[in-house]
Amino acid sequence: MDKEFEGLFNSGDDGEQANEVSSRSGSSIFMQYYGWIYQTELVAAFERITLEEAYELPTLQFLNNLAYLKSKSEYEAEQLKQAYAKKH
Repeated sequence: MDKEFEGLFNSGDDGEQANEVSSRSGSSIFMQYYGWIYQTELVAAFERITLEEAYELPTLQFLNNLAYLKSKSEYEAEQLKQAYAKKH
């Protein structure tokens, strides 16, 4: 299962990506301590279920939701970047 979702989590192998995360003001510390709660809140909102219900989702469904939400976030960030570039 790790190989199917290897892009979902930073394994620490990519120094550039690790530096990018740690340079965000406090976000790496927040994610270190509260990452699973934060991710579970995102999945619960996406599934329109309670946080408790999200913790009970099958692992594969939960990881698929996270993968979708990550890809969606990256896509939306790219769209904003392109829109900004067109204005400037």
